[in-house]
Amino acid sequence: MPHGAELALGSDSPPPGFALHTSEAVAVSRARSKRRQQFSAGRALARQALEQLGHQLSAIPAGESGAPVWPEAITGSISHCDDIAVALVGWQRQYRSLGIDVEHIQTLSPNVRALVLTDAERAAVRDDRAATLHFCAKEALYKCLAPLGGDWLDFADVSLRQHNGQWIAAGTNPPAHQLLAATQPSVALTHSGQLAAAVAWCRA
Repeated sequence: MPHGAELALGSDSPPPGFALHTSEAVAVSRARSKRRQQFSAGRALARQALEQLGHQLSAIPAGESGAPVWPEAITGSISHCDDIAVALVGWQRQYRSLGIDVEHIQTLSPNVRALVLTDAERAAVRDDRAATLHFCAKEALYKCLAPLGGDWLDFADVSLRQHNGQWIAAGTNPPAHQLLAATQPSVALTHSGQLAAAVAWCRA
Protein backbone atom coordinates (compact mmCIF):
# COMPACT_ATOMS: atom_id res chain seq x y z
CA MET A 1 0.00 0.00 0.00
CA PRO A 2 1.52 3.35 -1.00
CA HIS A 3 2.34 5.38 2.12
CA GLY A 4 0.00 8.34 2.54
CA ALA A 5 -2.64 7.05 0.11
CA GLU A 6 -6.10 6.16 1.39
CA LEU A 7 -8.09 3.02 0.60
CA ALA A 8 -11.83 2.40 0.94
CA LEU A 9 -13.24 -1.11 0.50
CA GLY A 10 -16.87 -2.14 0.41
CA SER A 11 -19.61 -3.99 -1.44
CA ASP A 12 -20.68 -3.32 -5.01
CA SER A 13 -23.88 -1.66 -3.73
CA PRO A 14 -23.88 2.01 -2.69
CA PRO A 15 -25.00 2.88 0.86
CA PRO A 16 -28.67 3.75 1.44
CA GLY A 17 -29.47 7.29 0.40
CA PHE A 18 -26.37 7.71 -1.75
CA ALA A 19 -26.88 9.83 -4.86
CA LEU A 20 -24.56 10.54 -7.76
CA HIS A 21 -23.76 14.11 -8.74
CA THR A 22 -25.31 15.14 -12.04
CA SER A 23 -21.90 15.17 -13.72
CA GLU A 24 -21.28 11.61 -12.52
CA ALA A 25 -24.70 10.23 -13.47
CA VAL A 26 -24.18 11.14 -17.14
CA ALA A 27 -21.69 8.27 -17.51
CA VAL A 28 -24.28 5.62 -16.62
CA SER A 29 -27.47 7.26 -17.84
CA ARG A 30 -27.99 4.46 -20.39
CA ALA A 31 -26.30 1.66 -18.49
CA ARG A 32 -27.98 -1.42 -17.09
CA SER A 33 -29.00 -1.53 -13.45
CA LYS A 34 -26.01 -3.64 -12.37
CA ARG A 35 -23.55 -1.25 -13.99
CA ARG A 36 -25.22 1.78 -12.39
CA GLN A 37 -25.07 0.02 -9.02
CA GLN A 38 -21.34 -0.74 -9.36
CA PHE A 39 -20.57 2.74 -10.62
CA SER A 40 -22.41 4.29 -7.66
CA ALA A 41 -20.65 2.00 -5.20
CA GLY A 42 -17.27 3.00 -6.62
CA ARG A 43 -18.09 6.70 -6.37
CA ALA A 44 -19.35 6.28 -2.81
CA LEU A 45 -16.09 4.58 -1.82
CA ALA A 46 -14.05 7.20 -3.68
CA ARG A 47 -15.74 9.95 -1.65
CA GLN A 48 -15.05 7.97 1.52
CA ALA A 49 -11.37 7.64 0.57
CA LEU A 50 -11.19 11.37 -0.22
CA GLU A 51 -12.66 12.17 3.17
CA GLN A 52 -10.09 9.90 4.83
CA LEU A 53 -7.40 11.76 2.90
CA GLY A 54 -8.67 15.09 4.21
CA HIS A 55 -9.95 16.36 0.88
CA GLN A 56 -13.30 18.06 0.55
CA LEU A 57 -15.91 15.87 -1.11
CA SER A 58 -16.55 16.58 -4.77
CA ALA A 59 -17.90 14.98 -7.91
CA ILE A 60 -15.81 12.37 -9.74
CA PRO A 61 -17.15 12.23 -13.30
CA ALA A 62 -15.94 9.80 -15.94
CA GLY A 63 -13.72 10.94 -18.79
CA GLU A 64 -14.01 9.91 -22.43
CA SER A 65 -12.12 6.69 -21.75
CA GLY A 66 -14.38 5.86 -18.82
CA ALA A 67 -11.63 6.45 -16.24
CA PRO A 68 -12.44 8.66 -13.24
CA VAL A 69 -11.68 12.37 -13.50
CA TRP A 70 -10.26 13.22 -10.09
CA PRO A 71 -10.39 16.60 -8.37
CA GLU A 72 -7.43 18.93 -8.81
CA ALA A 73 -4.34 17.81 -6.84
CA ILE A 74 -5.75 14.26 -6.47
CA THR A 75 -4.94 10.99 -8.21
CA GLY A 76 -6.73 7.72 -7.69
CA SER A 77 -8.25 4.53 -9.02
CA ILE A 78 -11.45 2.49 -8.64
CA SER A 79 -12.01 -1.23 -9.17
CA HIS A 80 -15.00 -3.63 -9.06
CA CYS A 81 -15.13 -7.39 -8.82
CA ASP A 82 -18.53 -9.10 -8.56
CA ASP A 83 -19.65 -8.16 -5.03
CA ILE A 84 -16.61 -6.03 -4.10
CA ALA A 85 -15.62 -2.46 -4.89
CA VAL A 86 -12.53 -0.53 -3.86
CA ALA A 87 -11.18 3.00 -4.27
CA LEU A 88 -7.64 4.30 -3.73
CA VAL A 89 -6.71 8.00 -3.66
CA GLY A 90 -3.66 10.10 -2.92
CA TRP A 91 -2.22 13.58 -3.28
CA GLN A 92 -0.46 14.36 -6.55
CA ARG A 93 2.32 16.00 -4.59
CA GLN A 94 3.17 12.46 -3.43
CA TYR A 95 2.06 10.33 -6.39
CA ARG A 96 1.90 11.11 -10.09
CA SER A 97 -0.61 8.30 -10.52
CA LEU A 98 -2.21 5.33 -8.73
CA GLY A 99 -3.83 2.15 -10.03
CA ILE A 100 -5.74 -0.60 -8.22
CA ASP A 101 -7.43 -3.82 -9.30
CA VAL A 102 -9.26 -6.62 -7.49
CA GLU A 103 -10.10 -10.01 -8.99
CA HIS A 104 -11.46 -13.32 -7.82
CA ILE A 105 -8.89 -16.06 -8.33
CA GLN A 106 -10.09 -18.07 -11.29
CA THR A 107 -9.01 -20.52 -13.92
CA LEU A 108 -7.78 -18.65 -16.97
CA SER A 109 -8.31 -20.44 -20.26
CA PRO A 110 -5.26 -21.19 -22.44
CA ASN A 111 -6.34 -18.42 -24.80
CA VAL A 112 -6.57 -15.87 -21.99
CA ARG A 113 -3.22 -16.96 -20.56
CA ALA A 114 -1.67 -16.53 -23.99
CA LEU A 115 -3.11 -13.01 -24.14
CA VAL A 116 -2.18 -11.95 -20.60
CA LEU A 117 1.17 -13.66 -19.98
CA THR A 118 4.47 -13.25 -21.79
CA ASP A 119 6.56 -16.31 -22.64
CA ALA A 120 8.73 -15.72 -19.57
CA GLU A 121 5.68 -15.39 -17.33
CA ARG A 122 4.05 -18.54 -18.69
CA ALA A 123 7.21 -20.46 -17.83
CA ALA A 124 7.08 -19.18 -14.23
CA VAL A 125 3.34 -19.29 -13.55
CA ARG A 126 2.31 -22.66 -12.12
CA ASP A 127 -1.26 -22.24 -10.88
CA ASP A 128 -4.48 -20.22 -11.16
CA ARG A 129 -3.54 -17.98 -8.22
CA ALA A 130 -0.30 -16.88 -9.86
CA ALA A 131 -1.99 -16.37 -13.24
CA THR A 132 -4.75 -14.25 -11.67
CA LEU A 133 -2.20 -12.19 -9.74
CA HIS A 134 -0.35 -11.40 -12.98
CA PHE A 135 -3.62 -10.39 -14.67
CA CYS A 136 -4.56 -8.27 -11.66
CA ALA A 137 -1.15 -6.59 -11.52
CA LYS A 138 -1.20 -5.69 -15.20
CA GLU A 139 -4.69 -4.19 -14.86
CA ALA A 140 -3.52 -2.04 -11.94
CA LEU A 141 -0.37 -1.06 -13.82
CA TYR A 142 -2.37 -0.02 -16.88
CA LYS A 143 -4.66 2.15 -14.74
CA CYS A 144 -1.61 3.77 -13.19
CA LEU A 145 0.26 4.39 -16.44
CA ALA A 146 -2.63 5.34 -18.73
CA PRO A 147 -2.79 8.95 -17.42
CA LEU A 148 0.99 9.22 -17.87
CA GLY A 149 0.98 8.42 -21.58
CA GLY A 150 0.60 4.65 -21.29
CA ASP A 151 -2.97 4.28 -22.52
CA TRP A 152 -1.64 2.23 -25.46
CA LEU A 153 -0.16 -0.50 -23.24
CA ASP A 154 -1.26 -4.09 -23.76
CA PHE A 155 -0.69 -7.14 -21.58
CA ALA A 156 2.20 -8.33 -23.74
CA ASP A 157 4.05 -5.02 -23.39
CA VAL A 158 4.98 -5.67 -19.75
CA SER A 159 6.53 -8.69 -18.06
CA LEU A 160 6.40 -9.15 -14.27
CA ARG A 161 8.77 -11.10 -12.07
CA GLN A 162 9.64 -11.34 -8.40
CA HIS A 163 13.09 -10.40 -7.14
CA ASN A 164 14.00 -10.42 -3.44
CA GLY A 165 10.33 -10.29 -2.51
CA GLN A 166 9.60 -7.32 -4.77
CA TRP A 167 7.60 -7.33 -8.00
CA ILE A 168 9.50 -5.88 -10.94
CA ALA A 169 7.80 -4.67 -14.13
CA ALA A 170 9.88 -4.66 -17.30
CA GLY A 171 8.95 -3.48 -20.80
CA THR A 172 9.10 -6.14 -23.50
CA ASN A 173 9.67 -3.67 -26.35
CA PRO A 174 11.46 -0.30 -26.69
CA PRO A 175 8.39 1.97 -26.25
CA ALA A 176 7.24 0.08 -23.13
CA HIS A 177 10.78 0.03 -21.77
CA GLN A 178 11.06 3.80 -22.25
CA LEU A 179 7.69 4.41 -20.58
CA LEU A 180 8.57 2.32 -17.52
CA ALA A 181 12.01 3.93 -17.30
CA ALA A 182 10.41 7.39 -17.33
CA THR A 183 7.64 6.64 -14.82
CA GLN A 184 9.38 4.15 -12.49
CA PRO A 185 6.18 2.36 -11.35
CA SER A 186 6.05 0.18 -8.25
CA VAL A 187 3.72 -2.82 -8.01
CA ALA A 188 2.44 -4.68 -4.95
CA LEU A 189 0.27 -7.80 -4.99
CA THR A 190 -1.58 -9.71 -2.32
CA HIS A 191 -4.23 -12.40 -2.03
CA SER A 192 -6.58 -13.66 0.65
CA GLY A 193 -8.72 -16.72 0.11
CA GLN A 194 -10.13 -16.42 -3.39
CA LEU A 195 -9.49 -12.70 -3.77
CA ALA A 196 -6.46 -11.15 -5.45
CA ALA A 197 -5.53 -7.47 -5.30
CA ALA A 198 -2.84 -5.34 -6.89
CA VAL A 199 -1.75 -1.74 -6.49
CA ALA A 200 0.56 0.22 -8.78
CA TRP A 201 1.94 3.68 -8.13
CA CYS A 202 4.34 6.26 -9.54
CA ARG A 203 5.89 8.67 -7.08
CA ALA A 204 5.94 12.38 -7.78
